[in-house]
Amino acid sequence: MIEEVYKIILMTIMPTVEARVAVAYVILFLENKSPLIPLLLSIPTIIVGIVVYRLLDLLEQQIVNGFLSKIGFIRKIYFKYLAYIRDKSRRYVEKYGQIGLILFIAVPMPGSGAWTGALVAKIFNIDFIRTTMSIVIGVTLSSYISYITTMLGVSLAESII
Repeated sequence: MIEEVYKIILMTIMPTVEARVAVAYVILFLENKSPLIPLLLSIPTIIVGIVVYRLLDLLEQQIVNGFLSKIGFIRKIYFKYLAYIRDKSRRYVEKYGQIGLILFIAVPMPGSGAWTGALVAKIFNIDFIRTTMSIVIGVTLSSYISYITTMLGVSLAESII
């Protein structure tokens, strides 16, 4: 049982996977359908998103001026990824501001979520308080969207079988 807990926590803190996949995992494989599951699994994802936001300054400093700047391919990958994320998130954040960031984090699709949302917030210079609120709301919404869609899928499968 403790191994399952570690596996679930690991899922919640992994980029692109995060709480939304952990919610579906708990429902489908552990057969726990409690409506509190999305809320509980959102907590580690939220914490990681906030930590990532804080660490991005340090990371960028190392890539631009520090020891990582001497490793060309890391610098190249980082700036290419930044450009990709900027283009992907621009329509949400430039048009809708903080609400757009919340929606970007909340959409339960690969490439969105708390990790990428923290990077988007840095790219668009959104302050820490607004970013934190966006991560909390977005991750919680994403978890409940995953919960509802998984529960609908389970109900549909049960009605067919």
